[in-house]
Amino acid sequence: MITAILEAVHTAALASWFGCMCYSVMFVQKHPMRAREPGVWEVFVTEMVHGVRWVVMGTMAVIFPSWVALIVIRLATQGADTLWLSLVAAKSVLLVGVVLLFVYVSYHLWPLRIFALPDELPPIDRQFMNASQGLVLTLGGALAIGVFASHV
Repeated sequence: MITAILEAVHTAALASWFGCMCYSVMFVQKHPMRAREPGVWEVFVTEMVHGVRWVVMGTMAVIFPSWVALIVIRLATQGADTLWLSLVAAKSVLLVGVVLLFVYVSYHLWPLRIFALPDELPPIDRQFMNASQGLVLTLGGALAIGVFASHV
């Protein structure tokens, strides 16, 4: 029962972050206002994401302890086989990648964006889109591997 609850909590937290990033990449970052009114767009985006860093950190505070607990419970109750260990290692690498991308966006790209002159924004926007797509891929990969690993 505890394993099922942990899996549900872990998967829900990971899926919610994945869903938010998909929405950001597919809708928010491609919004027509971005091209029509870049100044208004920057104010809107800055206001929209104000405080989100702490929400994501809270989500990570659910994802990582629950992931470690699921690993420990599986090792204690069923042991480990090569396939399961490989999946755990792959998901762990992806989760580390997620954290690194989040830190890069939060503590490098956002300060650049906030203090950028209007003509400096296009290359920063490309970096944001690349990092956002990287987050979608790493979160989605971790989510898919985790679901698969729970059935091995």
